Amino acid sequence: MTKKHLWLIGFLVTTLFLTDTAAAFNLDIEDQDYTDFNYRKVNQNSSDLDGHQEKLLFQWAINQNIINGYPDGNYMPDKPISEGEFLKVFLRAFGYHVSNQGVFNESNHHWTDSSYRMAKVLNIPTLGSTDFNSRLIPITRRKAAEIITSSQGVNLEGDDAIKYVIVHGLTGVTARTIEEFEADQIITRSEAVKWVRQLMLKGMMEIKQRPVAITNLALPELSKSSEWPEVIYEDFNAVKLTSEDFNLYDLTNNNVISLGTSRDQIEDMYGESNEMNIFNYNNYPYFSAEFDSKNSLMGWEINTIDNKHANYKTYKGIVLNKSTLFEVLELYGTAGYAADGIANYYYEKANETEYKPIFNTISRDSIKNPDNTYMLSFIFNKKTLIVEYINVSTFQTVLNFNQELDQRN
Repeated sequence: MTKKHLWLIGFLVTTLFLTDTAAAFNLDIEDQDYTDFNYRKVNQNSSDLDGHQEKLLFQWAINQNIINGYPDGNYMPDKPISEGEFLKVFLRAFGYHVSNQGVFNESNHHWTDSSYRMAKVLNIPTLGSTDFNSRLIPITRRKAAEIITSSQGVNLEGDDAIKYVIVHGLTGVTARTIEEFEADQIITRSEAVKWVRQLMLKGMMEIKQRPVAITNLALPELSKSSEWPEVIYEDFNAVKLTSEDFNLYDLTNNNVISLGTSRDQIEDMYGESNEMNIFNYNNYPYFSAEFDSKNSLMGWEINTIDNKHANYKTYKGIVLNKSTLFEVLELYGTAGYAADGIANYYYEKANETEYKPIFNTISRDSIKNPDNTYMLSFIFNKKTLIVEYINVSTFQTVLNFNQELDQRN
């Protein structure tokens, strides 16, 4: 079993089975007396998210444990976010475990402390590091821009930080000038999550340490007519697929491997398989295949971890070990990108040729017909953003695999 397999397995297990309870603890709560605090389950179906335009955004952030709810069961997406909350959201988004549990049993510990300790290590510019009260005051776009800029490994302040995030399209804000950026405007909780999400869609995988000295950069003078090659992604969009989109194209042998192909046909092309992988797929040269009870192909996977010379592509032209995250986002949409270099797209079969995207995949209960639901998954190299893994499977396959894990445990 490779580390990459373990990574994907962990992600799928978390996505399907952990999200129903993940938001129950480590709550983002206001500064108050916690002596008699009563835990109450907070979940992704909170009433104040129902019908909200950013419901999908929050469902994603909850699933990734980026943002938590309040003790009353709400998430308050339109509420201004404090610097302490923003910092915690930002750090969690990029893999840092910061929590506030200590506040319940340590009289001298505040829920923001772990975030600010990490900010000190990374040299992130915050007001709350020297002024405690600033941790609980709503953060402005200016300060948020300075924090985001610092995460790119540069040290810029004020207008220079704003110019940097505008030029590189790092926040999703479509401002072309500093004035349009509205630096003194405070940020809401939903805006904070949108900014973090946009950074991920731009390929950010880690927070870099900010240098001590101010970075000397030649930043452009901005105007409403300014032009630069920044990309701001429309989020949570997806496209319909056809049955051909689930084909695997062998560029070396000019073979097309389609769902429904018989095992005999596969083995006529690639020989008999005598080995199974961790997902109980049959291993063939450079790819693995899953068959149903009638020995018809119902899923496949390819990767460059085990098969460095694999030479395959998808119907839309995503080539293993060559195409990038950005090509996948352009061709399949942004809805499937989870975080940390993994994208899972879900589709319900509408008819023999059309597959409609499913957006709400926050828990297993949201998939009503697992046998009629298909997943198209990608894993990207964290440094190069190149596609290293592609998989097509039914959603039922994932459920079956997790049932096997439960039985083993």
